[in-house]
Amino acid sequence: MSTLIRYLGTSLLLFVLIIFLLTNSWLCISRARKNRHRINELLNKPIAFSIVL
Repeated sequence: MSTLIRYLGTSLLLFVLIIFLLTNSWLCISRARKNRHRINELLNKPIAFSIVL
């Protein structure tokens, strides 16, 4: 009986770790894409210099 409980606990822990890994991977990829998009917008904007006298 204790072997079954250990097996179920280990399986549940592994399942939770896989879910966290997938979630964090998805968040990391979406953050990188958003950051790349933001940097491209900044680089493509014309730079306006104003001289204050």
